[in-house]
Amino acid sequence: MEGFLHIYNKNNKLEFKDNLFVNIIDTYKNAEHHFKIHRSENLIGIYYTNEYMNYPYNHSDSKLFCPVGQFAIDKIQLQSQIFSLSHSQVRKVISDLSGAFAISTVNLESEIIDVYTHVVRAEGVFIFEDSEKIIVGTDPLIVSVFSSDKLEPDFDASNFISFFEQGYFADENTPFKNVVSLPPNTHVQINKQVSYVDLDNTYDTAFQGQPTEDFFKEISTNFLNSFDIVQDKSKTIHSGLTGGKDSRLVLLALIDKGFNIQTHTTGFPDHPDVIVAQQLAELLEIPHEVRSRKLKEDNSINVDLEKRIKEITTASSGLITAYDSISTNTTFKDSKNFNGVAASVITGGFNKFSHQINSNMAEAFKKPLYKFSEFYNEPDNKYSRFLEGFSKKHNDLGTLLHLFFLNYRTGRWTSDSRIAKSYGSNSYSVFLDNQLTKSAMKLNMKDLREEIIHYKLTEELNSNVLKVPFNRYRFAFEENGPRNPNDYDNWLKREPIYSKSKIGSYNWRSLGNNDKKLISAFKELILQDKNSIVFDVVNYNSIEKLLNSKLTNRTNKFIWSIASQIYYTDYMKKQNISPIEKISLKTPSDKIITDKVPAKVIDLTPHYQPLNHSIELSANNSINFKDTEGNPYLKTYNGGFSKVPDSFNLKGVKQARFNTNMELDNLENPRMSIIFYTKEKRFKTILLEAQYDNDNIVVFNDIVKIPKDAVYYRTAIYFKDTNNKNHKLNYSYVELHY
Repeated sequence: MEGFLHIYNKNNKLEFKDNLFVNIIDTYKNAEHHFKIHRSENLIGIYYTNEYMNYPYNHSDSKLFCPVGQFAIDKIQLQSQIFSLSHSQVRKVISDLSGAFAISTVNLESEIIDVYTHVVRAEGVFIFEDSEKIIVGTDPLIVSVFSSDKLEPDFDASNFISFFEQGYFADENTPFKNVVSLPPNTHVQINKQVSYVDLDNTYDTAFQGQPTEDFFKEISTNFLNSFDIVQDKSKTIHSGLTGGKDSRLVLLALIDKGFNIQTHTTGFPDHPDVIVAQQLAELLEIPHEVRSRKLKEDNSINVDLEKRIKEITTASSGLITAYDSISTNTTFKDSKNFNGVAASVITGGFNKFSHQINSNMAEAFKKPLYKFSEFYNEPDNKYSRFLEGFSKKHNDLGTLLHLFFLNYRTGRWTSDSRIAKSYGSNSYSVFLDNQLTKSAMKLNMKDLREEIIHYKLTEELNSNVLKVPFNRYRFAFEENGPRNPNDYDNWLKREPIYSKSKIGSYNWRSLGNNDKKLISAFKELILQDKNSIVFDVVNYNSIEKLLNSKLTNRTNKFIWSIASQIYYTDYMKKQNISPIEKISLKTPSDKIITDKVPAKVIDLTPHYQPLNHSIELSANNSINFKDTEGNPYLKTYNGGFSKVPDSFNLKGVKQARFNTNMELDNLENPRMSIIFYTKEKRFKTILLEAQYDNDNIVVFNDIVKIPKDAVYYRTAIYFKDTNNKNHKLNYSYVELHY
């Protein structure tokens, strides 16, 4: 890791000695660092690292260069540029950089501190200011310690609420009093006062572009260039591989760039991540290792809750809940790996949230982001007011949610977790690349949310990978069916897969499991002290009542976040914490298999046949009308309409999407029916309304609630008009939802 801490004293000479900074930073971060300290009468500039044994940049008696994060340019070359150009020229250089970074410089002659932040704050920088001093640094804990006369962190409980809601600080605050995050894409200059200048107009012009060929060419170039942060291709790159879209895209780029790759997946053998990863590795002919989780003979796992909370909260300086799994190693190892973190910058962020406004913009915006107001002593709190203010930044809810995602879910959660991760190794997050993110932000929100960038990049790098399924989720643009008939076969192959064993989807951290031992441990930690600073803002009695009720996953991270902040604040204030005993949790048996899945696709296309001789359906699904006096029906499964078909059994199905696509040349008013049957007879028919995509394409695509007592079904298409032109059944399927 690399970090910095700079202090500007407005009034008096700084009295701190160099060894004080060394001792405090090493002690609070529980690591040994190498330091480069420059000072003048009013200014101290400090660079510190556990990655290098010496300051790795050009030495100057009057200037200090402090880069943090990942860069696709030689940093010594960048240092020379910054110190030889004007401020406006430097802003242009930083704006055009690839990588995920923050940069600061200190000039002792002019007594100026300059800080440059990434477009979405891939590396966080924090600032404190009062009447006497300005402190800026990459770790808010260290900033807070030096802001205090006691040289210890100063907490502010009124800042905690966004943390409780999201599991990270989803505004500009930190756990510490008056220590806030610097804004993204900004040049911050400190010289007696603080000034802010945008690096460019990225945010002013965002989300207005169209998905043109030139746009995708720019996206592709910037995505592949983001891997240039590692120039040495002689060493093996370790890359995690899952069943999702992000890790496979990283893998394809690594192959394209010529890296030696070793992939791995952690999970039980039947978990979708493992299954899909093995398919991908076999297709791409790359080494792959499954790191299978081990269960004891009695199907139990041991959990040291106190150790987990302590390590994660202290490693992240109290910025990340212990529910999240992050590296806590403080000894740097020069291993390199790429990850798919922050890929949502190219998929529209909170894609699953509703973008409908049923009341006013502020309420619609706050609804998914502020869910636990009933537990706070003051519902009108800092975070609530912050969300009210943020809701005025745009008049489109989807855009507003994505801006929030970029600035906080990406710009705080991702970057704040990197505080801990960077201590142990270089883990490169290519989706955070400055240029890639800026390019993605040009695309209009409708197309961005469709995940078309993901699809196009995958298609360009290796189109065969588009035939491999995903774990749980499709591309957003194809959730309701394939984009076009030509992609139907691949669409079927991409049908998501789900875990079929209970242990495969088991998560011990989920309080919704209602494991008595785990909940008891949380009660012990959370309820032990009514005088905890956390209960200045959270109602103790409401939390006690919650923990004594049957829990659901809705309050999962909320409870974890409260426990994390209670432990962290007590630990940092050196208060006595009652030890929490290690617990053993009973897990589901790895032998319990279920056929229940959220959804299942049935391809109906091969099941279509004419009702009688009035229609002929050829092998390529061309439709020919033979007898204009007949009853022109196409229907699925053997037998007439009165016969119970041998369709898929509807037991447990709540609703179904029926989607049929036909090319009909000058045929009007086709009609599609869904006929439901009990075990013995036909009993209900539902008509679907035709949709016309263009002059020749007719689509029936609707969700139907499955009638009570329905066991089987068949579809039927009636053609009121007939002619001898070219007609074709492109595809037909039903997606059953349980």
